[in-house]
Amino acid sequence: MIQHGARVCSSPQMLTKPRDIELVKTQRVRRELCQLQQQMESMIAALQEQALWTDIQRLLDQAHAELVSVTTRFVPRPGSSRTDDWHPIFQVPG
Repeated sequence: MIQHGARVCSSPQMLTKPRDIELVKTQRVRRELCQLQQQMESMIAALQEQALWTDIQRLLDQAHAELVSVTTRFVPRPGSSRTDDWHPIFQVPG
């Protein structure tokens, strides 16, 4: 509802002056702008909660290096092709 002087306009059809029409358009644009700003702020907040790909890649590289390190410490016994017959390359003093 738009107040203009003493009269009240309740629908766009009652708007006759260009100023009234522009006021309605301006209000609509402001509402749309406000909605877009809220969506943008929401999206920014969501993005800030996500991990950066560079951080994920660094962790994957580290995990891969650890797995390679662990798996290369064991080799098959000479003459054996069974994987359950593997032994450590370096004997741990015991």
